[in-house]
Amino acid sequence: MNFKTIELDTIGTEESLFTSPEMNTFKIFRGKAFVSKEKISGRYVIGNPASIVLFPDVFPDHDELSKIATEEQAPMTAFIRKKETGRYDIIYYTPAGESFGLCGHATLIAAYFLHKEYGQNNVVFTRDFDGLHHDIKSHVMEGLVKIVMPAFVPVSVQGVEYGEIVQATGMNENAAYSFYRCNELHDMIIVTDDTKALRAASPRFSELAGLLAKQNIRGLFVTSRSAETEADYEVRIFAPHLGIQEDISCGSANCSLLPLWDKQLNAENNRYSILCPYNDNGIKYGGIELGSYNANTNEVRIGGSVTEI
Repeated sequence: MNFKTIELDTIGTEESLFTSPEMNTFKIFRGKAFVSKEKISGRYVIGNPASIVLFPDVFPDHDELSKIATEEQAPMTAFIRKKETGRYDIIYYTPAGESFGLCGHATLIAAYFLHKEYGQNNVVFTRDFDGLHHDIKSHVMEGLVKIVMPAFVPVSVQGVEYGEIVQATGMNENAAYSFYRCNELHDMIIVTDDTKALRAASPRFSELAGLLAKQNIRGLFVTSRSAETEADYEVRIFAPHLGIQEDISCGSANCSLLPLWDKQLNAENNRYSILCPYNDNGIKYGGIELGSYNANTNEVRIGGSVTEI
């Protein structure tokens, strides 16, 4: 396995490269989720990296977790600890060292790590935040990792401030847009009928960060029907105020996007392929995800391929 063991007191020093037998050590595993061996329209699908940090017992305090995440500088760092057989606590931190609510791609990588290292194919991750409790089920089989997350149906919103956000994204202001909020995760969704506008967006990140922070928005999702035959819809994800200018490929965005697009696309078996084009530099895409929505259980299923880094 591609992981290393680190002693807490040596974070940021050369000693952190060596194994320590002390009880205050932890394992770090690094991987990428939503990768693809197949190109899409001649473009590589690079996947979204995350660092997974396994503690043997209790989590250290916020300052230590923040320090580790800042040192890692992964798009997301997930910390896990075993509660009982097949069940782990999980928490997330951004590269800026800020605590984060839910992260799909890091959870997939955590499930892959526990499968590869300990042979666990079915793990439940427990996440508590904002007064809510979530059990995230995971399953690993034949190179594909799947997780089950809560579904949150977004609500339509209007307001002049949303036009300001569109301007800050650098998108074509003449394209048609509609706006939604996911109140549970504090996300904002912009739906456009112009995929070219989505692909060409070049945000003014400082301005966008101020607008999102002012409105207490976790992440901004710009989405449209896909221009690719391999995908049903596309999404780009921005959270510059949290140290993530653009997320490469986001799983938790689909907690609200899948219910939204299910109403419009009504795919057979409610299954969808989701493309994250990322910055559309003409060479690569961010990630390709598989998703489904179950309105009866109020859950989404998100899957993708994971590789080690």
